[in-house]
Amino acid sequence: MRDAHAGAVADGQPRWLRSMEVVNLLPHVLPGITVTHAERQVALLRDILRTTAETEESLLRAGFPPAVVASVLRLTRFDAGFPYLEHLGVVAKSKDLAAKRVAMAVLLREEQRAAAAPQRATAEAHARRHKAMEIMRRGLGC
Repeated sequence: MRDAHAGAVADGQPRWLRSMEVVNLLPHVLPGITVTHAERQVALLRDILRTTAETEESLLRAGFPPAVVASVLRLTRFDAGFPYLEHLGVVAKSKDLAAKRVAMAVLLREEQRAAAAPQRATAEAHARRHKAMEIMRRGLGC
């Protein structure tokens, strides 16, 4: 992950740190859950296909399990015209627990970021994030 994001910066930090923040939030998605190794891998790889030259095939060749790669693909939006909330609805309705937990952890990270810098958050972004969280809560059975 670090190699794939080498030199990439987001929010003034190395881009790979965003994925580490998501991994650290996984236990907070559903208190009391046991976070699996596969879920950690999905969280770490979730941006790889969108932001690097890595492909599904390169992840498989690197030795990542097909189920992990499938979850990463499920979280990756390739169609730029595909609405964000509609995409989350597809993830939420899937049987892919790893993808659902990672999607929720991403939303928790966004919520924390917005709370830390409220001057940067818009009312529209806040409403969209809360709608997304509700979609994912239903998908997780909360």
